[in-house]
Amino acid sequence: MKGFGQRLRSYREKRSLTQQDLAQAIGATVMMISRYERGIHLPTADKAVAICEVLHVTADALLRGDRNGEESVPFDNVRLFERMKILDRLPRSEQNTVLDVIDAVIARHEIKDVVTRRSAGA
Repeated sequence: MKGFGQRLRSYREKRSLTQQDLAQAIGATVMMISRYERGIHLPTADKAVAICEVLHVTADALLRGDRNGEESVPFDNVRLFERMKILDRLPRSEQNTVLDVIDAVIARHEIKDVVTRRSAGA
């Protein structure tokens, strides 16, 4: 399958996953993911299905390059997307705790940006 390895790597990177992340998610080794991406090996049917599920793409998109087969994920980072789906099922009190942490990280980032802009303008 011409271009499979390049498409795999592109989708993996687009979803902000490392080879280790993908290997762990599908029950493979990093070496095997590397071999897939370099075009040395092709995944078995069950591994290809697992890869498609993790990367949120159809088999047509991954195997043949059909650009219409890419599923819409509201996050660039698929790990973040998957965690948010899990968090959505937690009790409201635990969701609020997570939201407080997220708000604190965002506030810290925004403060850092303001300080950086002021320092650059001085």
